[in-house]
Amino acid sequence: MSAGIDIRQVRKQFGTVTAVRDVCLSVRAGEFFTLLGPSGCGKTTLLRMVAGFCPLDAGEIWIGGRRVDQIPPHRRNTGMVFQNYAVFPFLSVFDNVAYGLKARRLPRPALRERVERCLAMVQLSDYALRMPHQLSGGQLQRVAIARCLAIEPEVLLLDEPLSNLDAKLRIQMRSEIRRLQQQLNITALYVTHDQEEALVLSDRVAVMCGGVIQQIGSPSEVYHRPTDAFTAGFMGSTNLLTGRVVRHEDDRTVVALAGQHMRIPTITEPVGAEIRFCLRPEAVRLSPETSGQDECLTGQIARGEFLGASTRYEIAVGSAVLIAAAFDEWPGPQFRVGDRVRVGYDPTRITLLHGAQAASVG
Repeated sequence: MSAGIDIRQVRKQFGTVTAVRDVCLSVRAGEFFTLLGPSGCGKTTLLRMVAGFCPLDAGEIWIGGRRVDQIPPHRRNTGMVFQNYAVFPFLSVFDNVAYGLKARRLPRPALRERVERCLAMVQLSDYALRMPHQLSGGQLQRVAIARCLAIEPEVLLLDEPLSNLDAKLRIQMRSEIRRLQQQLNITALYVTHDQEEALVLSDRVAVMCGGVIQQIGSPSEVYHRPTDAFTAGFMGSTNLLTGRVVRHEDDRTVVALAGQHMRIPTITEPVGAEIRFCLRPEAVRLSPETSGQDECLTGQIARGEFLGASTRYEIAVGSAVLIAAAFDEWPGPQFRVGDRVRVGYDPTRITLLHGAQAASVG
């Protein structure tokens, strides 16, 4: 059984530093919700307040329609998975998973049945008698998840649970976590600094900076339609550009950028206004300077990085530098440093930024 989470005007101060600043958000029952942001943004502090490990300075936290910020952690019916596994080194896998059930004095037959069921969920049925030092990092994290699931919490809280794993194992484990969450229909509140994890795992994402939520939305919304420069830059590589409105045409607004003109769909800003907008590298198309394109700038390749499935180019356009991602370049990168190129762009994928607000100009 899952439960929703309501966080209402929550604040936390450490000395002169405000770690969490009047945060409000609601997580729906059965939802996978991610708190995403850089180190020190307040995401882990907020998670710990939901768990009960960090007292609030102001605000309220409700789980399943019940206020919980004034009751101890063990009475909140939440399960917590930590970054460093927090597995008891002197207990077997079975006894680690059974630990919370023993504290609840569950009868032995019911305890064994539930532990075996949880170990099966995380594919560790054959490891019940092993000790933690005999397990890999991924297996230890599975034990930690099984221990949380054994107490049948309403909410699963995960604090960067994959950050200590290697890249290949992280991909495997995030799929396992999502599978379990959907299988059990449990509410999950997940903390990470990895935007790829957030995009892959989440139903919705809250991007945090300086103790404040910058934007909440689906992975697609926060990636394709960021509301501010921080979110645009944190959600993967992007081009953050500043231009000035030159004129308005019938169905276009002409913007000056680094001595050249871009035509974007009509916006309301007056002539002479400075605007800031973003354009994802995959929405930039490169072609030889001799080719013709309707919507393009001209520039020079400043750098190229072959990444296997794609090549990342940096292009000098006057005083500005744009990033482009070219995919499936076979047998290798098409352009070299110093090549003059046309820089085409998709106007419908430009997002105009207005501080905390933004409007798609597509």
